[in-house]
Amino acid sequence: MEIDPGLPRPNGSTPYWLHELHPRADIQSSSLPTHVDVVVIGSGITGLSTANTLLKRHPTIQVTVLEARSICSGATGRNGGNLVAYGGVTYKNIKQVRSQAMATKIVEFTFRNIRQTKDMMKESPTLAKVSEYRELTRIRTFADQSSLDAARQSVAEFVQDNPKYRGLYEFVEDPKTLREQYGLHGVVGAVLFDAAGLWPYRFVMGTWERLLVDFPGRLTLEARTPVISVSHNSEN
Repeated sequence: MEIDPGLPRPNGSTPYWLHELHPRADIQSSSLPTHVDVVVIGSGITGLSTANTLLKRHPTIQVTVLEARSICSGATGRNGGNLVAYGGVTYKNIKQVRSQAMATKIVEFTFRNIRQTKDMMKESPTLAKVSEYRELTRIRTFADQSSLDAARQSVAEFVQDNPKYRGLYEFVEDPKTLREQYGLHGVVGAVLFDAAGLWPYRFVMGTWERLLVDFPGRLTLEARTPVISVSHNSEN
């Protein structure tokens, strides 16, 4: 069943992450272009990734991004950013539903997303600073032994199938270490792995600003321009 998600609520709540809007939050062209090669609906992380890839891979393509509210005011802009890929911890369940090859492909896709975001931060120290980017250690805790055992088995299977990822995860089960080193109480164990954090709104808006400079005449952002219908012309 296909259900129209409708337009965003006109008077939605204002999250902490949007308490200071970017200067280009309400950017609009003086008039909408009558023809472009690609129209992207939505200006969050997915829309940004799509436009960024198209502009860099196709040297003549023209892209217009339509956003119903201010730029990046939807799900991406309304959250704090955790760059986390559980990967091996969820690998076994994915493998059971799909296959070994597909499970590996899915996990590596999540790894690639994080790696590419980190690469963008290295390319632009200013953007990294504005976005409050920092590399962290993720701690996932387990309240019962069966959940901990399942995670350990999943990681072991992941490493067995993909030996190059050996050493990516560290399990901690000693109550004293959990309590004194990590401040964790009431859990039977935890798994540690590399992660990162950032302010998604600032990251996305800073990248949009850079793309507007890098691709003048090929990229336009249209805030407060809701899409109310999409039609398909089979002749084109």
